Amino acid sequence: MQVTYTFRHMEGSDALKAAVEEHLDKIRRYVDDESAKLHVIYETQKHHQRAELNLWARGVKTSVHADSEDMYQSVSQALDKLEKLLRRDKERRKNHH
Repeated sequence: MQVTYTFRHMEGSDALKAAVEEHLDKIRRYVDDESAKLHVIYETQKHHQRAELNLWARGVKTSVHADSEDMYQSVSQALDKLEKLLRRDKERRKNHH
């Protein structure tokens, strides 16, 4: 899976990239497509931090985001949302066959 990072209104951070990298195995469990792409956007807005994840896999774009006062918390919440969506999608596909 190809992962790209964008930092908006803030400096880039290897620690924030690592926060995503640590959880990629959970995402890869549901996305076995090597051509899949994940775009991670970190954005600082007035009083909150936003993490947005855009995943392109099997010709479908899945987007999630999370806002909080702490960027690491936003990243964790967004990753949890993405994992939940992917798990639900996999269960739906499994039950239809």
